Amino acid sequence: MTPILVVAGFVGSGKTTLLRQLHEQAQGRRILFLVNEWGATNVDGHTLRADGARVIELPGGSLVCRCLAPAFLDQLRRTADESTRERWDGLVIEASGLADPRPLPALLREARLDSQYGIHAVVTLVDSRRIVRLAQTLPVLAAQVEAADVMLLNKCDLCDEATILEADAWVQCRQPRARVVRCVRAALPFDVWTVTTAVRPSAAAAPTQRDPSFELLPLSVPTDTDPQHLAEAFQSLPSEWLRIKGWIAHQGRMWRVDWDGASAAVEPVLGLPVSSPQRIAVVQRSVLDRASADWAKVLQGRSR
Repeated sequence: MTPILVVAGFVGSGKTTLLRQLHEQAQGRRILFLVNEWGATNVDGHTLRADGARVIELPGGSLVCRCLAPAFLDQLRRTADESTRERWDGLVIEASGLADPRPLPALLREARLDSQYGIHAVVTLVDSRRIVRLAQTLPVLAAQVEAADVMLLNKCDLCDEATILEADAWVQCRQPRARVVRCVRAALPFDVWTVTTAVRPSAAAAPTQRDPSFELLPLSVPTDTDPQHLAEAFQSLPSEWLRIKGWIAHQGRMWRVDWDGASAAVEPVLGLPVSSPQRIAVVQRSVLDRASADWAKVLQGRSR
């Protein structure tokens, strides 16, 4: 049976950073990564593949939603069928940042794949700066926490002790059996593949459609926009803008731009070429009526 490690967490919590570390620290294990992105821009998959990881991408929705679950389960079947030729020591599934991972065990049972795959652990990351505030209006954050065996309070270097204690209390109240770890840049102080997990409770039902609380917005930028200046202008966006990620072509190079709702990172794209520089944002539905004006303000501020 192939063990599955599920990496969950809201958009911008640090899942990609954790995936890269799991690849680097595989300790001889043959690990396959299945990356489920909420948009069609496969930033995480491209980043992992450039690191040398074996990656399968399932973009454009949530793999625990009935709309994408068939493609997800078909991929698991193909991987199982290929196991005689290429055996994997573990499968890491990055659930979409907008997904509740609790239906996964039921999906495996329904598809009769629970004899070939077993969920070893669910690792949920939270952004310690934002978790309590965002959870007041976004119930999916509580669902992601309730699914966890291991809880990473990430980005502790970016907030004070009082904020960390508030985040710690919030997550432990909702999942007291999880192992809670404070961390910086999603660094795990132990081998997560050796974690012993508790008996998993009954799973939630798989949703039939994407969470209507969110919307995905493709973002256009003028040719040869400076990515650093653009990232600095993200700070003008209102709190309903939750995440931006993608690529920007500038001066003959491709750059990855990543904004987690509070801070931005820009880095050159290494390894495999990006076929088309796309960007996408996750926003709360309440911001849709003014999203174009918000983005126009960002583009105006990029040159200042």
